[in-house]
Amino acid sequence: MCCRNCSETITQCPGCKIDSPRRTDIVPHFIQQQLNDLTIQCSKCSEETCRGNWEDHLLDCIEECPNLCGKALRTGLTTQHIREECPHTYIECIMSSFGCGWKGHRTHLAQHLDTCSRHQLRSLLETHQKEREQFEKERGRFKRQKERMKKEREAIAWERVEMLNNESDWKLRCTELEDELGKTRQQLTDWQGMYEKLRDLHDRTTFDQATTHRHI
Repeated sequence: MCCRNCSETITQCPGCKIDSPRRTDIVPHFIQQQLNDLTIQCSKCSEETCRGNWEDHLLDCIEECPNLCGKALRTGLTTQHIREECPHTYIECIMSSFGCGWKGHRTHLAQHLDTCSRHQLRSLLETHQKEREQFEKERGRFKRQKERMKKEREAIAWERVEMLNNESDWKLRCTELEDELGKTRQQLTDWQGMYEKLRDLHDRTTFDQATTHRHI
C-alpha cells in the first residue's frame, strides 16, 4: 500500500509492474489487486472465497431452500423452485378461479383435492368456463359491430343533412336563375318592340322620301 499523495504520482504497479492510470476516478491496478485478494464469506452458503472470484462462486453456489424443505439449490433457481415445486410453499387450490377458498402447503394439495367439490366437477366447470369465454368473445364482437354500425348511421345522417342543405341551395339557385331568365325574356321582348318601332319608323321615312321625290 502507499499514501494518497504517492498513489497520485505512481504510474506503474510496484508489485506486478503493470501500468496504472493517474486518474483519481479509477482505482489503480495494484490497489484493485489487493482488494480482489480480500477473503469474503458468502451469506448464502457460508463458504469463503476471494473477492476477485465472487462472480465465479455465484455460478456454483449452493443454497438451501428458504422454506426449509431441505432442497439444495444453485443460485438463481430458488425462485423457480418455490414457485413450481417446493412442498412448503403456501398456495391456493387449483380450483380457486371457480370459487374454492382453500389455502395451504403444496404438500397438502392432493389431500384437499380428494374432498374438493369443485375439483370433482372440474370437467363440467371448465366446459362452462370455455362456453362463457366464447360468449363474452361473441358479445365483444357484437358490441364492436354495434359501435361500427352506430358510427356508420351517424355518418349517413350527416351526409343526409348535407344533401338536404345542398338541395335547399340548389332550389334557391334554380329560383334565382328562373328570375334572371324571366328578366332576360322581358328585356328581349322590350328589345323586340323597340326593333319593330324602329323598323316602322324606317319604313315610313323611306316612303315619305320616295313620295317627295316623285312630286319633284
